[in-house]
Amino acid sequence: MPIYLMTLLVSYKKGKSFVKREVEVVSKGETAAELNRRKTTVERVKQAVYGKNKFNDVLILKIISKKIIGYGVQD
Repeated sequence: MPIYLMTLLVSYKKGKSFVKREVEVVSKGETAAELNRRKTTVERVKQAVYGKNKFNDVLILKIISKKIIGYGVQD
């Protein structure tokens, strides 16, 4: 299963408004729906967006770019 370095378009809540932002993440998912189901990927996106602040929900909207960086074990 290939491992990708991806640039994602992410939507998250900041205060009372929703903000869209580009985030770079390493993951094994192929589509945005698949990435939203992978717990580790969502946690990495939350860490990139919120830092050390309290985490809220994030939603991966779209994969902007994807580059293969290696191959991992099938899971």
